Amino acid sequence: MPTDLHCHILPGVDDGPETLEDALDLARALVDGGVDRVVATPHVNRRIPTAPETMHEGVVRLRAALADHAIPLTVEPGAEIAAAHLLELDGDELDALTLGGGGWILLEPPLTSEFPIERAAQELLDEGFGVVLAHPERCALFLRAPERVRPMVEAGVRVSITAAALNRAFGRHAQELARTLVRSGLVHNAASDAHGLGRRPPRLLAELHAAGLDDHVQAWCEAMPAAVLSDARRPSARPTGGAA
Repeated sequence: MPTDLHCHILPGVDDGPETLEDALDLARALVDGGVDRVVATPHVNRRIPTAPETMHEGVVRLRAALADHAIPLTVEPGAEIAAAHLLELDGDELDALTLGGGGWILLEPPLTSEFPIERAAQELLDEGFGVVLAHPERCALFLRAPERVRPMVEAGVRVSITAAALNRAFGRHAQELARTLVRSGLVHNAASDAHGLGRRPPRLLAELHAAGLDDHVQAWCEAMPAAVLSDARRPSARPTGGAA
């Protein structure tokens, strides 16, 4: 089941679709692009502190609308939690924001500032959570020091890149880092991080095809998400390298 593990699809919750109809359009585009399942991952940060209750209510509402409109897309709960916001959340809130209700946190590193991301990830691991690191290829701290990714993977963190970054959607430097991570075997997942049809559209499988990475779809978009969503705290799907 091709799965988009990182998508801002809930209407009126964060900076994704504003209306339910916009969210349904995004859902249709996901299905047209070959995706069968999506994890709704609204932002949880200081600017957009999405509460677990808000996220879960949004999932229930969207599921009902998808059924009403006969759109064959499965929606799972989740969140994209900013590393700098972790101290604002207690254990119950973190549990309620895991991907699919399993044990995995989608952790967002800061895009522009320096931050002890390794410590934040390790603290989550020590508390028993799995950690999926969102789009490191777009973050200044990893662009400056890409060698910081490998020790995190060796500690148990799983890496999710934004598929469009492979094709320069976020500039040359992000593309170079994304492709370097692929070649180094440090990528476990690719996702769309879609926010709508206009801004960052849901072209997950199309972007992987354009990058010549069709042979990674099963590992990145099927096996790894299935392991995460089934509450296998350490996915058996290993990172896959190769040409990028």
